[in-house]
Amino acid sequence: MQQTPKAQHNVADIVGILSLGSGNTETSSYIGSSSGYALATDLGKMVQATAWNKALWVPAATSDDEEARVGGSSSTRRITLQELHSNRAEPPSETLGAKLIKAYLSRIHPRFPFLFRSDVWEAHRCRYILGRRAGRDVEQDQSSYSSVAYDSDGFALFVLYMVYAIGALNLRLTEDYRHTSPEQFYVFAMQHVASVREASPIHNLEATVLLILYHLRSESRNGLWHLTGLAMRTVTDIGLHRAASTHGLPTFEAQMRRRLFWSIYSLESILAGTLGRPVSLSDSDIDQPLPASVDDDDRLSNFPRETLSTNQLPEQQALPPTNLSQFIILSQLHVFEARIQRKVYRVDKSTIALLPKMHRLMADLETWRNNVLPTLQASEHDRVSLHYHRNVRLLLQPFLPILDPSSEPFHKAAVAAGQICQIHKRFHQAPEYGHSFVAVHTAFVSGITLLYVLWRGKDRLWSIGISNDIRAASCVLSIMGERAPWIRRFRDTFDVLVEATMAALQGTSEHAERQAEGGYRSDAPQADFSLFDHLDLADHGALDMARELTGWIT
Repeated sequence: MQQTPKAQHNVADIVGILSLGSGNTETSSYIGSSSGYALATDLGKMVQATAWNKALWVPAATSDDEEARVGGSSSTRRITLQELHSNRAEPPSETLGAKLIKAYLSRIHPRFPFLFRSDVWEAHRCRYILGRRAGRDVEQDQSSYSSVAYDSDGFALFVLYMVYAIGALNLRLTEDYRHTSPEQFYVFAMQHVASVREASPIHNLEATVLLILYHLRSESRNGLWHLTGLAMRTVTDIGLHRAASTHGLPTFEAQMRRRLFWSIYSLESILAGTLGRPVSLSDSDIDQPLPASVDDDDRLSNFPRETLSTNQLPEQQALPPTNLSQFIILSQLHVFEARIQRKVYRVDKSTIALLPKMHRLMADLETWRNNVLPTLQASEHDRVSLHYHRNVRLLLQPFLPILDPSSEPFHKAAVAAGQICQIHKRFHQAPEYGHSFVAVHTAFVSGITLLYVLWRGKDRLWSIGISNDIRAASCVLSIMGERAPWIRRFRDTFDVLVEATMAALQGTSEHAERQAEGGYRSDAPQADFSLFDHLDLADHGALDMARELTGWIT
C-alpha cells in the first residue's frame, strides 16, 4: 500500500521523535511552546509510525556462539506489520497480571509516583470488559477511578498495558520470565494511543512518562532524550512548573499534578546527568512545590488544603514518613543534579574559573546530607545515598584533572565513586533488582573514576577500601553483563583497564614476570578502547577522563 506524502511526513516525524529504529529523517520534528496539544497529536500518530516503518525493536533469538562473534552486543530486529496484528497480547491471568503490577508498583512507582495505585488495580480488575468494550458503543459497568481519563476504555487500556510491559521488562531482567513478552504488551498499548490523543494534556504527559520508563529498560532507548524533552516542553506549555497551575484545584488533583511534574523533572535530570545534556528549566523558572508527604494511595478527601503546605525546610518536607518520602527526598537531589549540570558543565568558562562554584555546591550538598540523611528510614538509605554520591561524583568529575591528588575534593570523588559501586553491588544481591541503562552508565563511569584517581594518585590513594570498590564495580558489570549481553563489551574493557592499573601499581617488573610465567589468561578479553569513541552512555567529561586513562595505559 502506497502512502501519501503527508502520511510519509507524519511517519518520519514520529520516528524521529522516538528514534525507535535506526532510520534517519530528512527533517527533524519540533514541538513549539505555542501548541499545547502538539504532543497529543504526535502520540496519536505513533501507532501508524510503528506499523508502517516497522520501527519497534524486539530481541532477536541468537545462539551463544553468534553472540560471542558480535562481541556481546545486543541483538535486535524490527517487528513486522504482520506480527503487530498477529501477536496481540491477550489479557494476562489474574496471577500474572497481579505479578506484573506488583513489579511496577514496587520497583518503579516509588521513584515516579505519577499514577494512582487504585486506578491501575481497577483497570486490571476490568481488563476483560475493557478489551471487549474498547472502540464499541457498549454500556459501561460501575468502575471506581480517581481520574475521568479512565472513563475512556482506550486510555485505561493504554495505561494498564504499559504498566504490564514495564513490569514484564523488570521481571525479565531478574528472573526466567517466560510469559507474554513486554514487547507484545507494548504493541497492544500502542494500538490504543488514539484515546490518549483525545485526553487532556495532563494525561498525555502521564502516557509519555510511561513510554519513557519503558524505553529506559528496553533495547530501543535511542529516543529517550528527545521524548523527555517533548514532555518538558509540554510541561512548560501548560505551566505545570508553576505553582499557579495547581492553585484552586481540589487537593487530590493538585497533589497528583505535583507528583507528575516532579516525576518528569526527575527523569530529565537523571538523563541530563547521564548523557551530559543541558536541562530545560532552571531553579528560577520553577515554583511548583514538592508534593506533600502522604501515603500515595490516599484520595485526600479528609485533608484540608492548609495541612498539606510544603513550604518547610528541606529536612521537613518528607515528614511524616510515608511511602512518598523517598520520592520527595530524591526530587531534592535531582534539583541539585540539574543545578550542577547548569553551573558546572558549561562552555563559557574554564574549569579553573569554576572552582569557587564547585566548592559552594559541595558545601550545599554536604549541608543537605547532614540535615536530611538522619531523617531517613532504613529502607530508604541506600537509594538516597546512591543519588547523593552520584551528585558528588558528577560535581567533582570535571575538576579531577586539575585537582591535587592529595586534596580533599579529590579524595571525596574517590569515596563517592566507591560508594556508588558498593551500593549497586548491594542492590544486585537482591533478586528483584532490575537495572536500566542509567545504572550501567553510573556503575561503568564510577569504576572508571576509581581507576583514574588511582593512576593520578598512585600509592597516595591506594588502600584496601578502594581495591574493594573497584572489585565491586567489576562484579556489578559482570552481573549486568549476564542479564544483558550488550553490556559485556563494557565489562570486558573495564576488566582489562583494572588489570593494567593493578599492574602499574605493582611495578612493571613484577608485571612482566607474571606475563612470562603465564600468570595472565591467554583468553583474557582485550581492551576495546574504540568503544570510548562511540560511547552513548557517558557524558563528555567522563569520556575525556576515560580517554586520558586509556592514553596512560597504551
